[in-house]
Amino acid sequence: EYDLKDDGKDEIIKYECVDRKNSVAAIVYDPASEKYFFVRQFRVGAKKELTELVAGMLDVENESPESAIIREIEEEIGFAVNTNSVRKLNAFYSSPGGFSELMHLFYAEVSHRIHDGGGTGDENITIITMSKEEVINTPFEDAKTEVGRWMIAAGI
Repeated sequence: EYDLKDDGKDEIIKYECVDRKNSVAAIVYDPASEKYFFVRQFRVGAKKELTELVAGMLDVENESPESAIIREIEEEIGFAVNTNSVRKLNAFYSSPGGFSELMHLFYAEVSHRIHDGGGTGDENITIITMSKEEVINTPFEDAKTEVGRWMIAAGI
C-alpha cells in the first residue's frame, strides 16, 4: 500500500500495488519449420489455461533479461536458441495500475530440440506451434501475446 499526494491538492490517496519481479517474454520462431512457438498452461488469474508467448520471471540473481529469455525458451519448449538472433523489441508495464512488473519483450529464433521442454517444477506446459497465418488469425486472451501477434502481423 502506498500513500501518494494528488498533484495540486493536499489530499493523500492510498494505492495498492503488487510489487513483482520484472519478467521476460519472447516471440519464438523456428526458421526451419516456419513456425512460431507458444506455450499453454493454467493461469490462476484467468482461472483457466491460456496460450501465451514463452515467458518467465527475472528470478535468478544478476541475470540479464537476455540470458533469462534464453533460459526460459530452453526450459519451456526444449529448443536451443540461436543466441545471435535474440533481440529486444520493447519493455512495457503489463498492468501499471496495480503491478510494478516491467516486461522485456524479445524476438528469438530456435534451431533444434535439446530436450522435451514443458517447463520446470509444476509448470505443466504444453508446447504449441503455429504458422504465421494461424498466429495472425488467432485472438489471444493474454496481453503480451496479443502484442506479439500484432508484431508478427506487422512483420516484426
